[in-house]
Amino acid sequence: MTRLSIIILSYNTKQYLEQVLRSLARVKKNDWEVIVVDNASQDGSAQMVKEEFPFVKCIMNKKNVGFSAGNNSGIRRAQGAYVLLLNSDTEVHDAESIPTLLSYMDKHPDVGVVTPKVVLADGTMDMASHQTWKGVEYTHEVDACTAAAMLVRAAAIDEVGLLDEQFFMYGEDLDWCYRFRKAGWKIVYNPEATIIHHKNKSGVQVETNDEIGKMTKKQATSQFFDTMELFYRKHYGKVYPRWFLGVVQFGVRCIRSMKGV
Repeated sequence: MTRLSIIILSYNTKQYLEQVLRSLARVKKNDWEVIVVDNASQDGSAQMVKEEFPFVKCIMNKKNVGFSAGNNSGIRRAQGAYVLLLNSDTEVHDAESIPTLLSYMDKHPDVGVVTPKVVLADGTMDMASHQTWKGVEYTHEVDACTAAAMLVRAAAIDEVGLLDEQFFMYGEDLDWCYRFRKAGWKIVYNPEATIIHHKNKSGVQVETNDEIGKMTKKQATSQFFDTMELFYRKHYGKVYPRWFLGVVQFGVRCIRSMKGV
């Protein structure tokens, strides 16, 4: 029986994908499966996975379908009682981090999602994994966490559904967490487990041409603001009056203008 399905979405992140897979190869248990979903990368990363990591199951999409749809491809194939979403730009150095999260979930059946302490390459904390005012050194509930490192109970996914594919990139984790909490599942931050995140490597295509790279980053920033508006319309559009939605949209668009997107 498969206990854990680890799903890694990749889009032109060969160097970082190799790093995370090597880190997983050192800590992987026999009842874990690792699934890499490649969103039509052009950097040879899918071939690298096939040649160097035979334990990995690889799903190759014909085009870049985005973060939500890409991860959903892996979730549909997953056999585990738990599903761990990992960004391709993460690393798992501590062999006990993932088992710690699994043990916590086993002991707390009301928890649908648990996230580790996510640390950036410079040693500082990625606050996206801890979206609350509470202290970062003890285990507690949070409103939401980052999909860069997110362990989810398969039974909770069966109840709530897959990631919303309206969210192409960014915001899908907030939306998912909102839906889990609305269904009564708890979301917990557990700093006894730690994962490293080389942030902003998996969401933006790396190009050799500087102008293309800049344009890709600009498009990613624009997508971020699109996501803010989408999330608000989906979850609050019918809760608050229409004029308030207009105020929110105006605020988002002012920030967009300041950012040049």
